[in-house]
Order: sequence, then C-alpha cells, then structure tokens
Amino acid sequence: MDDFTRKFITEWRKLDLPFKGETFLVAVSGGADSCALAEVLKELQNKKKLTHRFVVVHFDHLLRGDESAQDAAWVAEFAEKLGFEFVAGAPKKGEINAKANVEQTARTARYRFLCETFVRMDAWAILLGHTINDQAETLLLNLIRGSGLKGLSGMPAIRSLSQSNLGTQVEMDSHSCRLIRPMLNWAKREDTENFAKKQNVAFRQDSMNDNRDIKRVQIRKELIPTLSKYNPDIVGTLARTAQILGDESLLLEQYEANGQANDPVQKEKLSLSDLRTLSDGELNRFLR
Repeated sequence: MDDFTRKFITEWRKLDLPFKGETFLVAVSGGADSCALAEVLKELQNKKKLTHRFVVVHFDHLLRGDESAQDAAWVAEFAEKLGFEFVAGAPKKGEINAKANVEQTARTARYRFLCETFVRMDAWAILLGHTINDQAETLLLNLIRGSGLKGLSGMPAIRSLSQSNLGTQVEMDSHSCRLIRPMLNWAKREDTENFAKKQNVAFRQDSMNDNRDIKRVQIRKELIPTLSKYNPDIVGTLARTAQILGDESLLLEQYEANGQANDPVQKEKLSLSDLRTLSDGELNRFLR
C-alpha cells in the first residue's frame, strides 16, 4: 500500500468514519487535491477497505468560459474512468454576483449545490480535498481581514452546514449537511500532486490560481514564500496553530454550553488516568 494511501486510511480511522454501506459525495474540481482524493478512495475501494458508494460531484461556476466547461467535461470523464457516478451543477441566474464579493458568492453557490445533492442522494457526507496548505492560507486570510479565535481556528476536519449557514433555502432533515476533509490534518499540496502523478492523472490547472487580484492567491504566491524565509515549515506551523486554536475554540464553546468552569480536572494531585480523559484542547489548556 502506498504511503499516501496508508496515511489516508489511518486518518479515516482517527476521524471515526464508517467503512461500509454509505453514500459519499466526492467534490472534484479537476485539480490535484480533489483528484488525489478520488483516486485514493478508488484504490481503497478496490482493496475492499472502503465499501461505499462514491459519487463525484462537480460545480461549474461559469466564471472562466470555455476553460471551466472543459474542466467539467474532464471531471465527468475522470469519474467514468474511476467507475463512480457523476453529478454536475452550475449557479442559478444571478447567484454569483460580480459586483459583490465574487469569491464569497461563488463559494455559497457551490455549497448550496453540494448540500442540495447531499439531500437528494441521501448521502452520509461530502468529502472535500482540502490540505494543510489550504488550512495555512485560511488562517492568514482571516488574520489579515481581522478575526477572533473562531476565525483563526481555520477549517475543521468535520463540519455540519445547516440551512442558516448557507443563507439559502435548502430543505434538510435533522442531520444537516456533513462536510469532511480527510486530508486536512496530514497532506500537503505537494503530496496530492505527487500521488496524482503516480496514478497517471493529468489533473487540471485552474487559471484563477494565478490571478493575483484574488487575496488567497496573493497569500499563496507572495506572502507564504516570504514567511518561509523565516520558517521553512511555515505552512505546517500555521496549520498546527489553526488546529490548536480550533481545539481551544471548541473547548470554550463546550464550557459555555455546559456551564462548566474552565478547569477540566480540579484536584490537588493528578493521575495519568485523569489526563488521558481530556481532549487535546483541554490538555493543552490545563497543562499551561
């Protein structure tokens, strides 16, 4: 088993995800990250490690003319080669507002489509191809804009989207739309590119990833290379920082919801058995 595949299935276990009998949507843009995600799922399906129904979903934002249409056609063919079902989507008229924040409205439209498909196909979750690099970029993006603890926590590996999160009418049942990022905590962009190339996948290159008018692209192409002069592992450091802050944020929410004090263990003497019961956020806070 390839090292990338081994790390993926290890993270799948850590996240306590099911191994058989469910329907998972796999969001594929055509880039290296999402293609690597689809490829590793197929490999694990072939090895009978994961016996799920996987459905590739692709959203064409209609922002790049022929290029985005070609991406959609390429992803449809890619899904067919993998033997996965394929569902395509596009924004509704006026849904992506060029006069407003294009990135934000495009993101909302994309998640609306994903969640509508999630409900229609009675899926267990939507799998996304975000990596450590995405986490680092998100932390910096939120820091530059100005954010509190929650914003600096970056993206969680597992998140649920409700109708109110989307700001749109998506009929959902009681278990809202579950998003899972199984590569977020361990894979870097170079890992997904290397794995995709090893699988002989000629993944697509989105021209918008070179558009320096977009803040995230500026961070990726300019700010992170500058910061790496001070810390060669700046991407990993930022991602770990986001994870620590995420643990802290979640812990504070739990305390607030339960009306608990901030000390998880209130004893004069501590045993290892007490400490083993604590979450990472509780342990960090308590030891500090």
